[in-house]
Parts: sequence; C-alpha cells; structure tokens
Amino acid sequence: MKHRLPRWVAGVVVLALLHAGPTAGQVLRPVEVSDRVFEALERAQAFGILDTIPVGQRLGLERTVARAIGGPENSDWNLGEMRELLDRPELRGSLAVSYAWTDATKRFIPSNGLGKVDAVVSPLTQSRGGYRLGDGSNVSIDPAVAGAFGEWRFTLRSHVRWDDGGGGEIAEGRVQEAWVEGPLGPLYVSVGRAPVVWGQSGAGGSIFSGDARALDQVSIASDGTVRLPWILRHIGPTRLSLTVSRLEGARDIPHSFVVGYKVSSKPWPSLEVGGGLLVHSGGDGAPGASFGDRILDHIVGADKRTLPISNKLAAFDVRWRVPSTRGSQAYVSLAVDDFGRDFGRVFGQETAYIAGVVFPRLTQDGRVGLRFEYRETGVRFSQHSIFSSGLSFDRVLLGDALGPDGRGAYVSIDMRPTKEDRIAIVLGREERSNDTWVVDEGFIFRKTVDRPEEKRTRAELIWERSWPSRGMGIVMRGGYERVSDFGFVNDQRDGNTVFEIRGVVWTSVLPG
Repeated sequence: MKHRLPRWVAGVVVLALLHAGPTAGQVLRPVEVSDRVFEALERAQAFGILDTIPVGQRLGLERTVARAIGGPENSDWNLGEMRELLDRPELRGSLAVSYAWTDATKRFIPSNGLGKVDAVVSPLTQSRGGYRLGDGSNVSIDPAVAGAFGEWRFTLRSHVRWDDGGGGEIAEGRVQEAWVEGPLGPLYVSVGRAPVVWGQSGAGGSIFSGDARALDQVSIASDGTVRLPWILRHIGPTRLSLTVSRLEGARDIPHSFVVGYKVSSKPWPSLEVGGGLLVHSGGDGAPGASFGDRILDHIVGADKRTLPISNKLAAFDVRWRVPSTRGSQAYVSLAVDDFGRDFGRVFGQETAYIAGVVFPRLTQDGRVGLRFEYRETGVRFSQHSIFSSGLSFDRVLLGDALGPDGRGAYVSIDMRPTKEDRIAIVLGREERSNDTWVVDEGFIFRKTVDRPEEKRTRAELIWERSWPSRGMGIVMRGGYERVSDFGFVNDQRDGNTVFEIRGVVWTSVLPG
C-alpha cells in the first residue's frame, strides 16, 4: 500500500521552487561543483589557459585555479564560468529541496567466487555524492551553511529524505558533509566528512569516483603546484596528496581504513601524467600486524605474507592535448588491484581501465562539448576475500560504478545555450558479468560457470537553470534504462525510469 507524504513537505517543495532569496543562488551540490570546475578547467586548457595545472585530483583544485586566475584585472571571457563557480561569500545558508519519482529495480552485486563487495547496482537512482532514491515518490531536504574565514572554507550540510514506502517516516537522515579545509604553510589541509575524487574523467576515476557519499577523512596536499627537487624537477608542475579515510561500521570488518596517495604532474602544458596508491586495511576483526609492519605495508610490494594484512590498488593515468584539434584531449587510466603480489597476472583479470576523448570546444566558442568514454573492470575489481565488504561505502562503490567484471561505453553532450542554462545528454551502454571462478594453485583464476551478461542501455537528459538576480537555481533530470538478462538470467527484462527536480535557495549573510 502506498503512503502519502506529509502535506507540509509538499508545501516546502512548492515554496522552494517558486521563491528565491535576495542574493546570488547556487544550484549545485559540492561534488557537482567539483565536476563543473573540472569541466571548466578542461575548456580553459583547450584554449591554452591554465594548462600548467594538473586535473587528476580534486583536493585543493578550486584554490589552485583561483590563485592562478588572479584578481579582477584578468578579464579573459573564457574564465567567466570558472569565476562564478569559485565565488564564495564569507557566510551563507542554503536550502535545497528535491522531488523525484522512480521506478527502478535495484540488485546487490553477487559474489563470483573470488571475493565480495557490499554494494547495490542501480545507476539511475544513485546520484553523485551518495544521494539515493527509493521506488515511487521521494522528497528530500538539504539545509546547509557554508562560508570562509580568511583563506579557510567550511561546509555543514544535512540530508533528510522521505519516500512512498515509509508512511511519512524518514527514509534517510544524516549529516551529509561537515568539513573544513584551507592552507597551512606550504600544505592544503582538509578535515571532516568531505568528497574524495581522483581521475582524468569528469565522472571520477576507478578508485575514487565521487559516487559514494562524503568520507570521514583527513587529507593533506600541496598548496597549489610545486616543483620537486633534483632530477624530479623535469616532471614539471606537480600536485601531491595524501588521504586517510575511515569507513563505516556496518560492514563485515567495521571501521576499516583506506589510505590514498596521489601525484599528478605536467611535464609539458599538453601532457599530464599521474600515479596513485590505495591501501585498504585495519578495522575490527582485520588481520593483525605490528605498527612497523603497517608502515612497511604501505610501501608497494613490501607485503609478501601468505595472509596479507591489506588490499592494495595502484593507479596510473595520462592526459594528452591533441595538437590542431581545438584543444581536444585524450586520456587513459588504469587501476591495478592486489598490486605487488603478481604484477604479470593482475593486468589481465584485476585491472580497471578508462579510456576517453573529450572535445571541450566542439564549437569555436566552447559552448558545446562532446565526450566519448570506455570503461572496463576486471573479474575481482572492487571485491576482496578478507575485506569482504570490498571498496564500498554505505552500499555504494567507492570507485567505478560498473563493479567487478563490467564494460561500459558512454557518450555525453554538454551544451550552454546561455550563461544561465546548461543542457546535458548522456547515453550509455553497459555489460556486467557474474560468471563463477575458482582460484587454482599459483593463485590462477579459472572460470567454472558461464552465465548470461546483464546488459543496460541508458539515456539521461539534464537541464540546469539559474536566476542570479533572483537568487534561485533549478535542476531537472529525466532518464530511462532498458535492462536485458537482468540478474544474469536469460530473457529476464526490466525497464527503469527516473524523474527528478531540485530547487535551491541561497542566502548570503556576509558578502564575498
């Protein structure tokens, strides 16, 4: 039986969508702002602007870009959108109100015999930043306060959602984000519950994609780009970061840790190279080890135990701006699971790949962009036998949304017909496998059961509109997905639909 939502909730939705505060509005969530800054930086570099800044990691990227742009005397029109994204009043409050209707079948990722991961597959109902939707009607309210003191910034954001199945009860309620970050000498520091995103793709990388909600983390990065000493100075302007995150308690090994190291460099303005390492270890019930062993375990290849105390993933990425093509850029990323155990074996079965090409200036003025991307994940990627909840957080994958043993091809078109409007069209085709494997002597994987592949074809249309003079913003999203052989069962078909509308009102208490 369906239940009606409280009438006052519907009233708040209407008021928030029809009324705006007196100051400039901000329609995007923090991860979405990060995505837009990334895309705006891609466009700027297509014009040869800001092309000494690596894009492969997001921590401190906004501050790095803001310092590179400089003061108001830099009036280059290509940086107009970037300036608006980076504009921060000293103190502001906000209220985001969303209504969504979905009809989508969710499923857990089953074990294929090589490990487990506690995560759900439902691409249409898992928005970036860990925002989930239930079947039927959903109403969400996200109050927030954010601001700055000196060069430091802070955000406190909560999230409350009601859905049809709750009979008026809250389906979700939590602190979505609570972080403070800023410069500390030559370093940039972030502390609290904040998003973590790596990678050369606008949708994030294979290890940290930004799809899961914000992590409880402490991160340290270089404040801007630096030149490394000695012979390493030849790798050009470089950004480095270290992130330590504690995962949730509701998992097979509660409160385990992920530690990520990332370096991104620009040997030439047209070339970026990067590398990273993630170590997943610790927690209640995890294999024990001395402090010294823990330190050595964070050195690639140092752990040669029969029973490893961690799971390691190494990431490598390259981005190249193709000459004489209006700044088009090609990028390739790979992430190797169980790095350090058997380097030759993992490249075939435990590696995730991302390859793409982006045309930020499909038109001369840069108002239309086009992206092609292909992704593939190995048969054990994101899973583990000891850390059997895998690389997930709150049942959403930390990395690639494909999960293990998947392939996906995507096309996205980004259009900005006016300064206030953005239209995006995203098409995707995905295949996921759940064949059964066993581990033979020598840690060799052998397939024992071959199942049908689950195939998904998806289309999404997104429209964003802002009214700066009225202090109002709105986002509308519609999508449809057709699934064949759902759940890896022959001729099992399904269709998933989503419609979402979000209005945001911002009120600046102090000017920027």
